[in-house]
Amino acid sequence: MRLMKFSNNRIDDVILLIPARNHFVSLNDGISAIPPQYRQWLGRERDPRAALSLFADGDRFAYLISFPGAAADPRQSAYLLGVVLTARSLADIVTQLNPEPHSGLLLVENTTGLWVGPNMLPAEERELYETVYRAKTSCTEADCPSVEYRGKTYLVQSVDTSDGQFSLLSFVQRDEVLKPLGIFGMLLNGFTVCTLVLFLLYSWVTYRQIHTPLRRLMQLIKHIEQGTVFVEDDLTKKDEFGYVYKQFNEMARQIRHLIKEVLEKKIFVKQVQLDLLQSQINPHFLYNCLYLGYRMAKDGETEHVAKLCKYLGDYYHYAAHNQIKEVTLQQEWENIGRFLDIHQLRLAHRLRCAVHPLPEELADFVVPALIVQPLVENAVQHSVDQRSGGGTIEVRGEAGGGCILIHVQNDGRSLSEEEAHRLMKTVKNPSVPRGGKGLWNVFWRLRYKYGKDADIRVALSPEATVFTLVIPAVPGAAAAPDDPDPPLKPVLGGNEAW
Repeated sequence: MRLMKFSNNRIDDVILLIPARNHFVSLNDGISAIPPQYRQWLGRERDPRAALSLFADGDRFAYLISFPGAAADPRQSAYLLGVVLTARSLADIVTQLNPEPHSGLLLVENTTGLWVGPNMLPAEERELYETVYRAKTSCTEADCPSVEYRGKTYLVQSVDTSDGQFSLLSFVQRDEVLKPLGIFGMLLNGFTVCTLVLFLLYSWVTYRQIHTPLRRLMQLIKHIEQGTVFVEDDLTKKDEFGYVYKQFNEMARQIRHLIKEVLEKKIFVKQVQLDLLQSQINPHFLYNCLYLGYRMAKDGETEHVAKLCKYLGDYYHYAAHNQIKEVTLQQEWENIGRFLDIHQLRLAHRLRCAVHPLPEELADFVVPALIVQPLVENAVQHSVDQRSGGGTIEVRGEAGGGCILIHVQNDGRSLSEEEAHRLMKTVKNPSVPRGGKGLWNVFWRLRYKYGKDADIRVALSPEATVFTLVIPAVPGAAAAPDDPDPPLKPVLGGNEAW
């Protein structure tokens, strides 16, 4: 029994009850008869199978373990061993469990209704504990949500022991529970206001430092896109935008320099080249015609001379009025007919020619003047003139692959593969050749007018030679297929290798 008492300093006494002998053994008071209150308690209905039984006597509580004997009545025990706790020791425990202010704990003995709170409670707090206890006894449920006391609300929580003999009540002032939430709310509101202020400040700085100069730069770029290159900005910022504006001003100056010294020069050079190309075409043909007229006049062919003069006058009327102009493909077609009429006067039956009518959709297409005539002239010189039996020349136009294709064919093979390769290499070289400028003139006039999609191609076969002009129907359109279907038979494939 001494071991049990000294095992915990909260135990006030250890007792042993032997009902059969009416002995009551107390470690503090010795052996005596069983006190009346204990005997009365022993006579109550009790469950002998219960591990512990509680006996309350005033401010003393005894927990007893029953050891049953062999008697028929289960309430008769051989002896009961228990420990005694005082209300004060329980109050010490409650005091230790309740260190927080504005809150409290009380232990309620459910059988007697006795409650134990912390030690040394002031009268005001004791009244609060009494109020919480009364609220507990008036609640039908285990939990009493809240208690009102002197204008303050206290939240109450109740927990019963496993045997139901004690209840532990805890209560705390609601304002103290909600105080952290209030502080958090204030901090949250303050953070929200600060964030809003910082966001507005950041937006204003961003607008001043980024959006405004960026918008100004976009306006300057749009001016340049619209062709107004004489624009600069006097922004003197020392940040990244200052550097961008400095480079933009330098770019604008370089563009002006390019337009003034490079672009204008290129335009001038192209115009001079076009004039040169045109002048190189016209004298060559004129010399041939004058020599032809001289021969026919010496031979007394006055009627042929008259026709030659008429055809030549019409031809040069066309050439003089359109020397630096553009004409429709139908006008160019009619001029080719006059050009071949002049050569038929010279070659008579040796020249057989056919200028096939243009498709209606191509008649109004605009091309540089005298763009087809050099190909026809080459066919006359290199095919018909060099053959005793003469030859046949056919001219045909068609649309294909987004381009206009103009074919000039002469019968017989006037070029070898090697000669054709050399010819195309010379034609497509930007340097002006020393001789034979006809095809070179045509090719580069087309390139200046229509860009890199314009081309001249040649197809060879033993029976025919075909030169094809490729003119994009819209400048920048895709080039015609490298191997178009030949307009006249027989003809080999295109000149991809050239």
